[in-house]
Amino acid sequence: QPMVDGVARVGDTTVVTSRGAGAWGPAIRVLAPPEVPVVTLRRS
Repeated sequence: QPMVDGVARVGDTTVVTSRGAGAWGPAIRVLAPPEVPVVTLRRS
């Protein structure tokens, strides 16, 4: 996995990675607040 979170290019593909909402399983998130990214797709 080339990245933990954010937007990056992997080859010819744009990858958006989120740390997640944190609503499942035990609460083991340390210094990583939950997030839900909003992605707007536009035709170029």
